[in-house]
Amino acid sequence: FQLPTTGIRDVVFRFAAKDEGAADNLIIEYTIDTEPVNWTSEGLSNPTPLLSGEYQLFEFDFKNIEATNDNPDFGIRIRFDGDNMSADDGNRVTFNNISLDGIVITPDNSPPVFIAQIPLQQCIEGNEKAILINLDKYVMDPEGDAIYYSFINMHPQVAQTDLNGSILTILPIQRGACNIIILVSDCFTEPVASSFIITVYPKAFELRKNKISFNKWDENQPENSFPEHMIFLQSDKNDPDLYDELLFAYFIPHNVYAPEDEQNIGFPYKNNYRTRINGLDNKGIAIVNTNAERDLGGFLIALDTREVNFGFINWTAELLEQNQKKYAIRLFYRFDVTEPFRELIIKNKVLEYNPEMHGSLMNFLDIPLPDYILNKQYVQLLWKFYYFSGNYGKSHRIRLDDINIADITYVPKLNFAYIHLYSYNNNIYISFPERTYAAIDIYDVAGRLIKTRQLAGANKYSIDMYPFKGIFIARIYLNNDVYVKKFFVN
Repeated sequence: FQLPTTGIRDVVFRFAAKDEGAADNLIIEYTIDTEPVNWTSEGLSNPTPLLSGEYQLFEFDFKNIEATNDNPDFGIRIRFDGDNMSADDGNRVTFNNISLDGIVITPDNSPPVFIAQIPLQQCIEGNEKAILINLDKYVMDPEGDAIYYSFINMHPQVAQTDLNGSILTILPIQRGACNIIILVSDCFTEPVASSFIITVYPKAFELRKNKISFNKWDENQPENSFPEHMIFLQSDKNDPDLYDELLFAYFIPHNVYAPEDEQNIGFPYKNNYRTRINGLDNKGIAIVNTNAERDLGGFLIALDTREVNFGFINWTAELLEQNQKKYAIRLFYRFDVTEPFRELIIKNKVLEYNPEMHGSLMNFLDIPLPDYILNKQYVQLLWKFYYFSGNYGKSHRIRLDDINIADITYVPKLNFAYIHLYSYNNNIYISFPERTYAAIDIYDVAGRLIKTRQLAGANKYSIDMYPFKGIFIARIYLNNDVYVKKFFVN
C-alpha cells in the first residue's frame, strides 16, 4: 500500500481479514523511504498476528513512530506465513474494510503578541475621572484569532480596575504604586502576559486652611503607606542624577529584599540593606542607594495654594553616613503629574542641601514661597535626592525632616472681633474676653518668623517687639482655629 501521510500525523492502519486455508499469520511491515525501500516492523505492536477462519479486525497504530508523520514516502506491506507457503491449492486470505485514519496537521497556532508596552499611568488619588485604556492598541494575533483579555490587580487598595471587552478602566483610590498584569489568550495557546505600573500621586493639601508638616515617620509603616498629601518616589535606574525622572512610588518587590531583611518583607521602612528609605520616628526619614536599578528618589508634597498670597517653607537635611557616592537634595516643583519638574528658584538661587558645601546639617528656615507657585489649584513640591559624584560604593545616607509649609495671610471667615491686638512703644498687646490657652507666631512682610510664644492661662498678654519695626502679621492659634491680624510697630 502506498500511503503518503503528507499533512497527516498519528496514523492507524485497519482492516478485516480471515484465512481460507492459505496462511496462519500475517506479517505487517512499513517503509518511510523510497530509495532504497527499507521494510521494517520496528515499533509496531504484534506485527505478526494470527489468522482465523472468521473475520477479525486488525489494527496497527503508528502514533509512536514519529517518522511516519507527514511522510510522502510512507507505505505498508502485508506478507503471509504458514507451514507450507509454496502450496498452490487455490486457497486464499480475504480482506475487507481497509482504512488509514490520522489527524490532519494544522500549522502551529501562534499566541497573541504585545506590539507595544502599555505605558506608565500617572494620576491623582481620589480623582473621579477614570483612566480608560484600549488594550487592542497594544496586542495583535498573528492568525487574526479573536483575543480575550483578563487582568490581575496586584494592589487594589491603590487603584480600582475593571475590564469590559478590551477597555480597561482605572480609578485611582489612594497614593502609591499599583502593578497591573494583563493576560491575553486566543483560546488555542497558553495566555501571554505583560504588566504596567500605575503611580497614584497624593491629592492636594489646602494650604489656605493652615500649614502642613512632616516631622515623623514610623519604621513599622507597611508598604504603599505614605504621609497624608505626600509620597516617596524612586527611579528605574542606578544613581539617578539631577534631571533623571522619578516616576514610581517607593516599593520594594518581595523577591529583592536582602536575605538579612527577609523578616521585614512588606515593611520597607525597616530594612538595613540595599536601596531603602528608613523611618526614623521623630527624626523624619533617611535615604540611601546601593545600585538596585530602582534607586531613590524623592519626597513629594501636593498643595492647593489658591487664595494663598504669602507663605513660607522650612526643612532640615542632615548627612548621617558619608559614603563613596555623593548625593545632594534639591527642591523642585510642577503643576501637573505629566509635566517635567522645574527647580524652585528664590532670589536667583536654587534651594539645595549639598553636604560637600553645607556641612553635616542644614536648616532651611522661613523661606518665602515664590509667587509663581501661589494661587494654583495643584502644585507638587519635590525634594530630589540625586547623585553627582563618585564611581563606586554606596551613596551618602541623608536625613530629611522638619518640613513645614504654611500660609500666613489666610484669614478664616470667623468672628474674631473679641480678640483685641494693638501696639504701643515697641510692644504688642493681646486681650481675650476670658482666660485663654493659645499660641502666636509673628512674621514680617518678607515671611520670616520673628517671634513665637505660647499664651497660657491668662486673658491679657504683651510681647516685646524690640528691635523690630514696621508692618507685621500675627497668626494666633486658638481652639483649632487660626486668626490672622496685621499690625504696625513704630
